[in-house]
Parts: sequence; structure tokens; C-alpha cells
Amino acid sequence: MIKIPPPFLPEGLSDQEYRRLSILYLIMGRRELATQANQKCVHANLGDESFNDLSVDKKVALSAEVGQDFALKLLKICEESKDNRDGLPEKLKAALEPLKGIVDDETLEQMAKAAANSINLAYTEPPPPRNVPVGLTADEYYKLGQKYKDLGWTELAREALTLAIDKDKAGTVGASALQYLRTRVPRYPVPLMAEQLNIQGYNLMESAKDDRAAKKIFLELIEKYPTFEWPYGNVGSIYLRAGDLSPAEDHYAEAVKINPFYSNGWLGLGRVHTLRSKFSEAKGCVNKAAEIDSDPAVAGYISLIEQMEDWDE
Repeated sequence: MIKIPPPFLPEGLSDQEYRRLSILYLIMGRRELATQANQKCVHANLGDESFNDLSVDKKVALSAEVGQDFALKLLKICEESKDNRDGLPEKLKAALEPLKGIVDDETLEQMAKAAANSINLAYTEPPPPRNVPVGLTADEYYKLGQKYKDLGWTELAREALTLAIDKDKAGTVGASALQYLRTRVPRYPVPLMAEQLNIQGYNLMESAKDDRAAKKIFLELIEKYPTFEWPYGNVGSIYLRAGDLSPAEDHYAEAVKINPFYSNGWLGLGRVHTLRSKFSEAKGCVNKAAEIDSDPAVAGYISLIEQMEDWDE
């Protein structure tokens, strides 16, 4: 049976115990503690061996470890880049260092440049127009819908994505726009004020680390807009990282009841079930999230669940 880890990183544990803790904290949504635990591990290295000369088991273990290490570092870099992007390429190169020997140097260089460009673009691109323009292609409407959603303008996102779907009903762009609309936009229209309050609560939760103030906002939103699924998912995440599994499960369950295509809700339920050692149910929920959302990060949770299952046994 999995024991909920403490809200601080213990000292004097073994390499395997820190690796286990890093995954537990990651599942709970406590990324800073996950990073700290990950840094305590004595990371595997190739030494004098070539990656291609390793056994299959060693290749899988090493790839999983460096992938987790890079993901944690990338999350931290993205958060820091909101306020300061000085030395961004160098930070990304350092984060990719464990991949040397597994991925060739030219590819690593391209990965660092692409990540730096994406992060810079995300924080410097001018906002889209306040009214959805006419005469765009399906792809242009799809990309515009994504931009609107990122800004919290979900009704404009709904309008743009619907136009993309109408213009490419049987095509790949239309299918992608439909998936994005179902999984990233509220199922029912909500006022802009509610969207902005949800963003405010999310920023308090993630950037200011003020879960108490964020929780108050989300609960007020739930009371005023009971069919708005996002606050349910967000307050579920607050309960989850505090280790309060029952209220976390209740709120995630309500979120997917409102919107069965809300992948974050299914993913949250999967994380709760993992911490309760209900691994079959956990994989079922994460597989459900992966079916409705093609984000590779969603599918990546399966490997974390399986690793926890192995350790639990």
C-alpha cells in the first residue's frame, strides 16, 4: 500500500527511495519536491559504454530516467521564463545534458533551439484580435482558437474552433479542432469573468503557491457556476497535492461527469487511484484521458503508474 509522502523531502534515503519519492511527488503535482528528490538520485550514466551496447533493460531504465529528469527541469525552466528569459538556450542545453550518448549532438542542439523558440514565442507573441476574423482557413481558425484558449477567452476559442471544424469536417484539421474543443474548452459557455477568475486562481495555485487563496476562488466558482468543470479539476489538484484523496476524487469525478471529454479530470482520477494502489483503475482512467487527448504527457503517466505498481508489489 502506498503511503502519502511528507510535505518536505526527507534526508538519508537510498537512491531507489528518492527515485520513488520523485515519482510520487510528481503524481501528486508537487513538482518542486519531485525535482528535489530527483536531484538526490545518483543518476545512471553510460560510463565507457555506448548506448547501443547496453542491454534492452538498461536502455529502457536509462531512457526513462533521463526523460523524467529532463521533463522536471523543463517545467522549472518554463516557470522561470515567465519573468526572466536570460540565458534560456544555455539552461535548456544543460537540461538536455543527460541525453548525450542517447541522442546525437546535432539533434540535441536542434531540440534546445526549438524549445527556446517556443518558450520565447509563448511569452512575446502579440494577442489575437478581440473579434474572430472572417475568411481564414481551417488551420488558421484552429491555431487562433488555441491562442484564444491560452488567454482564457474561451468563448472566442469556441467560435474559432467551430469555424475550423465546419471548414474541414472530414479532414485532419477539423478532427484536431474538435478534439481540442472537447478537451480544452468548457463544455458549457461561461462568462468571461468566470474564466478570468479561474485563471487568477490557477496563477495563485501554481505561481504564488497560495493554495488557500486559490481554493477559495475555485469553491466560489463552483457555487456560482456548477456546470463549469475547470474549477472542479483545479480544486481537486489542490486536495491531491495536500494528500487529501477523498475530496480530490470527488471533485475530479464531478468534473468528468460535467464533461466526459475533460482529460485533466480523468488524469486526476488516475493519479488518485495510483496513490491508493488501485493500479487497474488508475490505468483505466489515464487510458481514457489518452483516448480523448493526444497529448504525449497524458500517455506518459502510464509508465509512472506501472513503475509505482512494481514498487508496491
